Amino acid sequence: MLNRRNGKNGFSSLVVDEELNSLAPYAATNAAISLYGSKAPLAAAWCAFSAQHEGREDDFHFWLRVFKLLLNRRSKPEIE
Repeated sequence: MLNRRNGKNGFSSLVVDEELNSLAPYAATNAAISLYGSKAPLAAAWCAFSAQHEGREDDFHFWLRVFKLLLNRRSKPEIE
């Protein structure tokens, strides 16, 4: 499950829990967009940084993948 947690800098980060491990990166990408809108890549980057800093390598790779998917979406024009 994705939950918000307010950091001391006032930026909410996504909290990784057990259910997230079974969540596909594409679903996490959509959830991040729903929660953070245009700041979704920043939120995913923060989650990746936090996971790496805390030694959670699997979570780090997951959030890095989500971050890359978000950047890829941003660089492609929307089809109307």
